[in-house]
Amino acid sequence: MGPIENELARHSFSTNTIQDDMLSFMIINPLNEIGNSMEDSNGKWTVKSFTGEAQWYQVNVSNNLIQNCTCPNFASRQIPCKHTHLLKRFIGLDFAYTVQRENNHLQLQRSLASEHEVAVVNEEVENETNTVVVGGRNNSVWLQRIMAQNTTLHHQREDLEQLMDVPGIDEAELQVISGLLGEAMNRIDTLRNANSSCFRNLNTQR
Repeated sequence: MGPIENELARHSFSTNTIQDDMLSFMIINPLNEIGNSMEDSNGKWTVKSFTGEAQWYQVNVSNNLIQNCTCPNFASRQIPCKHTHLLKRFIGLDFAYTVQRENNHLQLQRSLASEHEVAVVNEEVENETNTVVVGGRNNSVWLQRIMAQNTTLHHQREDLEQLMDVPGIDEAELQVISGLLGEAMNRIDTLRNANSSCFRNLNTQR
């Protein structure tokens, strides 16, 4: 528990020492009625000082949240004071300070989670797209995938031959497959031509 939490706990403890029959005499509602709660709690409440017999402070409530107090402690610390704690006990509303702090914490958690997700995605993309040369060979993940797919396609030749005996096969689907395979072959040729110096030995042997 940090120093602010300790201070808030002390304020809450001081408030809880006030007896119930005394509570109503220490609070005046926005209609200037002492000790009466209201269905709509928004407005300026007046709360008696814990130390000065004739001292009262105004506690502002808006948006159904206890916002602030005119006491010196709240003015200097900007955290819920004993008077706001006392009003909370009386009307049961939460502090704007608490809600804002929780929202800030949630926003921070979301921001950290988002940054972590972006970092993970960037790392995955980097791992997949980086070209690593080991022992003179290109170990690109994508090249390995293409080679694996090409091997699978080679093994599917028997399936293609079997499809020759299937009546009423979808010609449009076959046309799409043919187009995709043709485009893949053209792209491989384009890469090969762009790196023709690496294929000199192969060209000589062909």
